[in-house]
Amino acid sequence: MAGRPPDDNFVRNVHRALRHLYEPVELRLSPLVGLFHLSDQVDAPSELRRILLDAIHAIKPGPKVPPESNAWRMHQVLCYRFEDQFSQEEVAEQMAVSPRQVRRLEFVAIRALAESLAHQYGVAPPDSPPAGPGVEPGEPDSLREIAAQNQAVPQNELDWLKKSYQREATDVSRLVESALKTGEAMLQEMSTQAVVEIPTGLPPVVGQMTTLRQAVLNLLIAGGRSCACGSVHLQAFQSGEQVILEVWAGPAGGTNAKDGGLHNQSSPTEYLDMARQLAELSGGRLEVDPAEPGSSIAVRLVLPVIDRYSVLVVDDNEDSLRLIERSLEGTQFVFLGERDPEQVIARAEQARPRVILLDIMLPGIDGWELLGRLRAHPALGSVPVIISTILPHEQLSASLGAAGFLRKPVSREALLQALLQQVNRPGPGSR
Repeated sequence: MAGRPPDDNFVRNVHRALRHLYEPVELRLSPLVGLFHLSDQVDAPSELRRILLDAIHAIKPGPKVPPESNAWRMHQVLCYRFEDQFSQEEVAEQMAVSPRQVRRLEFVAIRALAESLAHQYGVAPPDSPPAGPGVEPGEPDSLREIAAQNQAVPQNELDWLKKSYQREATDVSRLVESALKTGEAMLQEMSTQAVVEIPTGLPPVVGQMTTLRQAVLNLLIAGGRSCACGSVHLQAFQSGEQVILEVWAGPAGGTNAKDGGLHNQSSPTEYLDMARQLAELSGGRLEVDPAEPGSSIAVRLVLPVIDRYSVLVVDDNEDSLRLIERSLEGTQFVFLGERDPEQVIARAEQARPRVILLDIMLPGIDGWELLGRLRAHPALGSVPVIISTILPHEQLSASLGAAGFLRKPVSREALLQALLQQVNRPGPGSR
């Protein structure tokens, strides 16, 4: 294996696993689980995460390598982007380089990391990919990929997923957009057009983006398989505490399915079954209705709306506020920013946030004093306050009544985890 470049599919699988490093559902479905001989592991996602992080740390340059070298920069990009889950723009700001340079460094670093892993685990490029279960030899690669992912989740692993599934907020517009982007080539191969209607202002739903995207993809495939040269319609709307995605399909202008086409090679039932099981992981359900005249399939994906909590972020730095705001986008947390420390008490009295994120280094007032005022306030004393600062004062903050501590710079993963810890504890009940 030494000296041979890694297969492009292997590089893509490594990149995908790195992007979803802290999502056990996505890691469980990764082809790397099999390639790294982790299929029999009780907690394969955690083991795969450890392997990837160890590989990143293993290529850390030695002390004699100049810190301005590309070797150090590539290692920093891997750590910031994937271990800390920073965006490319955030990495560029941290490293004082352009986002374009970050993208170039990331591309080279991922290939170097993949080559190291391929050599370590003896992963050789396949001569020809085998056909996935449930897919005919003549079907397109996009359908092979989806079918292979479906087959990768037998019942015993679905049981495991139900126990380990971490529910989070998922933005419906982004979910549908991501599913359509992933399935664009597939729909073209099936001569099927997607007609989508997503209103603005839909609340986030319970569920992980990767799992729900796979469910929507399965619905699109089921619709495409049930008609030829037609259209798959997807419409979303809110009904009470639920968001409903309606999917129906039918031939365009009543055209009949092509004989021997992709649509007749197997039933859409297997894809609907998988979509149903994935929806249930999020506490949702799939309802299959009798098809209306002119339609070949009609289903509803019903997903619960997630509880939302307001977070008052106190920081005089506008860039820090915008970074936190971006980190909370598409989550169950509603961002409320406040730069003026003199207005914090009044703002908190009015908004009644579920959590307060407080920087200590504020102009005109000591942050510790402000923490004391919040703790002593009769209406705000029960609101948990998380201290966020560059200073190493975790023990001091705890002794002064803070509910949590985050050392800057804060990754999105660490921020969301700290907020979830607070809202999952008994609190004042306000949102």
